[in-house]
Amino acid sequence: MYYSNQYMNQAKRQMSVDMSWAEDTKKLRSKIEKIKFNNQLEFSICMGLASNEDKFINCIENLSNELFYEIFDYLDGRDIFYAFSNLNIHFESLIMSSTLLLKIHDYASYKRSFEYDYQRIIIPNKHRIISLHLSNGSQFITCSKIHTIDSSFYRLESLILHGIKFNQIVSFLPSLTNLSHLFSLNIYLDDILNDYNTIYRLIFHLPMLKYNKLLAKKIVLQDSIPITSNEQLTSLEQLVINHPCTLESLYNILSYTSKLHRLTCEHLFLMNQNISREVPLTIFNLTYCSISQCYLKFDEFEMFIKQISSQLRTLRFKPCSDIFYLDADRWQQLILQYMPYLHTFQFKYHDGVSGHFRIQSYHSFINRFISPFWIERQWLLDIQIDLNHWPPIEIIFSIQPKRKQWDELINYERTNVNISSQECMHIFKPMSQLTVLGCCFTKCNQWFIDYIHFISSLAKITCLNI
Repeated sequence: MYYSNQYMNQAKRQMSVDMSWAEDTKKLRSKIEKIKFNNQLEFSICMGLASNEDKFINCIENLSNELFYEIFDYLDGRDIFYAFSNLNIHFESLIMSSTLLLKIHDYASYKRSFEYDYQRIIIPNKHRIISLHLSNGSQFITCSKIHTIDSSFYRLESLILHGIKFNQIVSFLPSLTNLSHLFSLNIYLDDILNDYNTIYRLIFHLPMLKYNKLLAKKIVLQDSIPITSNEQLTSLEQLVINHPCTLESLYNILSYTSKLHRLTCEHLFLMNQNISREVPLTIFNLTYCSISQCYLKFDEFEMFIKQISSQLRTLRFKPCSDIFYLDADRWQQLILQYMPYLHTFQFKYHDGVSGHFRIQSYHSFINRFISPFWIERQWLLDIQIDLNHWPPIEIIFSIQPKRKQWDELINYERTNVNISSQECMHIFKPMSQLTVLGCCFTKCNQWFIDYIHFISSLAKITCLNI
């Protein structure tokens, strides 16, 4: 019994020490996260490593290497070298250890010469760099012509290049095929994307890539990239197309991405009216689709959804002004048949109004968005009258989840056990809401009252926000 109690007391003391150490580490990590090191002087002052602070340096040296590595994990690799190199043998061996992996994140405000750092820090430590996030990708590619990017960067996992030219990236991408751990690639072009077919073909040849984002503000339209054969499939799982893209090109791009889970497209439109309605795609894993600006008619968008949606769980998009997007019954049929696993559904339809508002025939569809099908899925109708756009006034019809209202409903039902679910629904009625933006009561007159009246006649408004 004595030995058992002694063992338990010892275990409790050890647990107390471990918890105290974990708490100290957590506090230190929290403090480090709040510190931004802009240059060597700021970093030296923060750490108290000035040359006349020998006593403090000795105190710092008593900390474990593991704790230093945890601190270094929050710092840019170049800051580590500028702050800790040439202090003493201990710190020199610490920062040169192969255990320390580096993240080089060059921001626009960086004052030091990138060319100098590329030769003195990046190249000698290329086998330890796991991420390169560079605000001036052109400089990086210029430097890489002297010291090429090859398989010696074998730990590089993430590469982000800002401010890069089209011709530069086309010549640079083939050198990345030797990187066996490059999982993420972001490219931000600062000129016209002359031929995105060429860029995507090069990207699809990167063997281990899981995430890709390509941003360009302007493009030159061209024929679509050819549909691939099965031998050319890419390993991509997340794709962000942050440039205008035609539906034809998107179909063909997706033919390379059978493992895709998440798709984000900035601008999607139709260029060829004779596009085939039988486009063969083998996308079985896509669960997320977001389109910021969709310029397709509902017929075209419906065709696209039928090709990619068997496992879709999230769909977000902003459609063009095609009134058929407001057909709730058609949406219900499409979702039930082609998107049985859809959990999050969100879209915004913008309807401009010039002069007096008049109810059109398509407005009769709106009320169907508060049928049991939509309520059961917690997809609620939200109507906004935006007076800031006057003239014309903009009316925004949107379907989106209203988690807060549903949480209130659930909590109310739990705390009022004698009230049925139907009674709770009657009390809260989280079906639809009307929000008026840019309203000034001193200027409201009869036309404003008419707007509220007309909108209320479209659907049963259960919440009014002004």
